[in-house]
This record gives sequence, C-alpha cells and structure tokens, in this order.
Amino acid sequence: MVPIHIPEQKIFDGIEFPLVLGPNPKTKNTGATTKQETLKEWVQAATPEVVDALLLKHGAILFKDFQVDTPERFNNMVEEFGFDNFPYVGGAAVRRQLAPRVFTTNESPPSEKIPFHHEMAQVPSFPAKVFFQCDTPPETGGETPILPSWEVCARLEAKHPAFIRKLADGVRYVRVMPEEDDPSSAIGRGWKSTYATQDRAEVEVRLRSLNYTGEWLGDGSLRTISPVLSAVRQDVGEGRSGRKTFFNSVVAVFTGWNDSRNKGERAIQFADGSYLDPTLIAEAGSIMEELAVAFPWKRGDFVLIDNHTVMHSRRPFTGKRLVTASLAKAARVIRSAVSVEGSGEL
Repeated sequence: MVPIHIPEQKIFDGIEFPLVLGPNPKTKNTGATTKQETLKEWVQAATPEVVDALLLKHGAILFKDFQVDTPERFNNMVEEFGFDNFPYVGGAAVRRQLAPRVFTTNESPPSEKIPFHHEMAQVPSFPAKVFFQCDTPPETGGETPILPSWEVCARLEAKHPAFIRKLADGVRYVRVMPEEDDPSSAIGRGWKSTYATQDRAEVEVRLRSLNYTGEWLGDGSLRTISPVLSAVRQDVGEGRSGRKTFFNSVVAVFTGWNDSRNKGERAIQFADGSYLDPTLIAEAGSIMEELAVAFPWKRGDFVLIDNHTVMHSRRPFTGKRLVTASLAKAARVIRSAVSVEGSGEL
C-alpha cells in the first residue's frame, strides 16, 4: 500500500487530512488474486498497531481503489480490522441493515443536508471509530465531508471563549421520536427501532439506566431529555494529543433537527437551561464549511475515521446514492505490525 494524493486533501499542523492509501502498483505478487485480498493481507498484518498509529496521526484514512464494492465485502473487510462492533442503539437516523455489521447511512431526502457532527455525540455512549463505504455513488453531490474537530474548537475558543466554556459545562438534547420510523425526517428513527424493543417498560428501564427522562405523548411518540453531556472534550488516552475537541452534535441539532415533532432551536440547551445563540451556531457552521474536506465518492472506496477527533456530514445529492456505515469500539485483536521503511510503502 502507498499514500496517494487527492486534490481535496488539506494540511493541518503539517499533517495530511485525510491520509489516502491505495494499492502499490510496484508490489510483487503475494498470492493475492484481487485488490480486496491485497488489502485484507495488509490489514491482517497491520491491525491494530499500524492502523491505530496512522489514525491517531491523521484522524481519518481513505482507502481508495480496493474495490470493496458491496455490503458483504465491506462487512468482511470491517471484520478484518478487528474492532469490536458498536451497535446502533440510541441514534436518531433511520437506517436499514444490509449485512451483520453494515447499515445504510441517514436516509433522509437527498435534498437535505446533514450538518457536521460526531457520531452519536448526543448520547452518553458513542463509537470510537466509524467506517463509511460507497456502494453506489450519486450523479452529483452526496459527499461525506469530514473535518478535524480540534480545529473547530481552537478557532471558536479564540473568538468566543465564554461560548466554549458553556459548551464544556454541557448541553442537553431534547428529542421527540415517533413510534415507528419516519423516513421523511433526518431524525425520524422511531423509539421501537432506537431501543430495539416494542415494550414501553423496557424503554423506560433503558432511559433510567442512561439517566434520561422520558415522556409518552398522546400519539404514541416519546419525548426524551438527555443528561448533561459535555460538548467540548479533551482528546485523552495513550498516544492522543490532549487537544480540546468540539465534540457534540450542536450545529447538527440546532439546524437539522426539524420535522413535524421537533424544532432544532429548542432541541438543545445549555446545562443551565438557556438556549444557544443562533449567531454563534451560524459562525460555527461557517468555520466547519471552511475546514471541510469533501472528496467525491467512488464505488468501492471507504473511509475510516476517529470519532473522537473527526466530525462528518452529508451534502445534498441527485440520483441514486448508497453509502453504508459500520461503527466500532476499540481493537479486540492484537496482531504484529508491519511497515516498509524508507520506500513510502505502508
């Protein structure tokens, strides 16, 4: 495998974002008969030491031209990385399961923009890593832009330190979810799907375990209020930078949680009960667009992002689009690392 360059890449703190890896045309025959098998061999040798080191350094890795072009092939490749599965329980988006560890991304109408957010930052438990794969690229648009969350935090703190302090103190997310999935809404996942049960008593037990409050509404919908969750976090842990990150779904909720049941501006509040300033949300959104890296999807390409430090979004699109996702925890398999020094090979 070799690093390759794409025009959309950016440099942050002297480091390429994202790292882009592709097949090495000079590699001698290792017995692998397909590009998928070539990648599989590298992943088996490199995970988790090499992959984790690269992910910590760059924040995101785009794997190009390995032809991982079906949900089944993507599922198998995710398994090869050796990360524990993170079930999508508690998220807001309507999704369809396509393989044991693969599901569709947010299926809201193609005209809708999905604003920047960390995956499941609005709930107490969130995945450490997120994979996105392109099965069917759209005719136009439909990128999955990514950005370094620490850059958002640094720029906002330089101009609005009080805003960052209040976000660090925490926010609550308020959401009304229908009984059944509503695919017309970007946050239309019903409470039955969200909590994987049709039993209201089980839902109430789950809410209490997560320190949520809940209220059943007359039409069968459920209104939930999250515990106070810090919206600014430090990237701590072995080998991590310690930088502050804009770890939240604040802009996504404020601007995107709008449907017949929810109004974004009232779907999020500071720990003291006050609401967020629309001008600051707009400024945060502008910074995000400035920092965004939006590469066009090609069938079979996939990206792995560090959900602790990298935010993602979705741009509107035309034509049929199928981008899939898989969520993961920390690595569960320890394998020996391999690296070819001095040749640009990985």
